[in-house]
Amino acid sequence: MNEPGFDLCLRISPHSHHEKLVNTELAANSRQLIATPAYLAASSAPEKPSDLSKHRLITHTKRSTSNNWHIRDGSGTRSFHTRGHFLINSGDAMLRAVLNHGGGGIAMFPTYITARHIRFSALVTVLYNLVMKDYPIHAITLPSRQVIPKIKVFLEFL
Repeated sequence: MNEPGFDLCLRISPHSHHEKLVNTELAANSRQLIATPAYLAASSAPEKPSDLSKHRLITHTKRSTSNNWHIRDGSGTRSFHTRGHFLINSGDAMLRAVLNHGGGGIAMFPTYITARHIRFSALVTVLYNLVMKDYPIHAITLPSRQVIPKIKVFLEFL
């Protein structure tokens, strides 16, 4: 008989201390502020976090935790919930807006999404040394599922 529930879940979030779940950290989840070279040529790159208020920001819809930006400034780490000029409910659409939308803007993305665009100079990082790492990527299972061979193999693969 099959147990109800799930075999494995991937989450980008703080570590869950839920006693009925097993968390396996898979990787760090570095994020970075990005923009196109054309946008920065027209708007001049921000030199400090407070300069972001002078820029067109592209963010997720207003309640998304992806809009929690963690940036170092002179007094330590500052966390704030950002509300952009463009609010979009899809990461793909946000990336398209940064790349294509009449002048684009600045957005926060995980490096696994932006790396190839940066490699080919379609995007550049902004305030690179000031952006803090975000929540890591976890695999979450139930204790009873953790010992299933296919789950063990998949976790090793991840």
